[in-house]
Amino acid sequence: VWCDHTTSGGGWTVVLARLQQTNQEDFSRGWAEYKAGFGDPTGEHWLGLDALHVMTKSRLQELRVNITDWHNNTAWAEWKEFNVASESDKYELTVVRYTSDSLAGDALKWHNGMKFSTPDHDNDVLLGGHCAKKNDGGWWYRGYRGCYQAHPTGRYQVNPGDPPKVTVNSRNFELGPVLVWQNWRGESYYPRTLFLMFRPARN
Repeated sequence: VWCDHTTSGGGWTVVLARLQQTNQEDFSRGWAEYKAGFGDPTGEHWLGLDALHVMTKSRLQELRVNITDWHNNTAWAEWKEFNVASESDKYELTVVRYTSDSLAGDALKWHNGMKFSTPDHDNDVLLGGHCAKKNDGGWWYRGYRGCYQAHPTGRYQVNPGDPPKVTVNSRNFELGPVLVWQNWRGESYYPRTLFLMFRPARN
């Protein structure tokens, strides 16, 4: 487990870390690995769904994302209520109460209430399709009118230069199986770093 003791008062447990490293972590994994967690806590990693459920089930938690792009621009967003259900409920995601002064955009609104999917476990609402297999990763994919608006478990794009600056004016706009965060400045970017983290709610 990796903790952040400096950002916005500290006390954060990191759920997901994406950053450039010598060997990028492979996020194209199955249910068992997303359940248990994987990666190096000092580099790219995923905490694990079982741990997320245990750590969020009994006390109100808040979630934060920190993002940096390839021009060293930064943004963040917070949600004041975050919870991950048990495996029997397919680790259903609750992420609500987006804070109005956040800068990164509420890309997770699209994923609220969704069950977790991996290439070997299809729990999205896409009829006749499989978002996790299509996008080569595990996430709370939606499916109806688009698999994602946030895709932090996507394939890392190493120093892509200037990615397409496409205005997101349609909910079904996607860039495929890559790491991306929509809603930031109304455009889609490939982040250089992305950290998802949570802590007990403070207000």
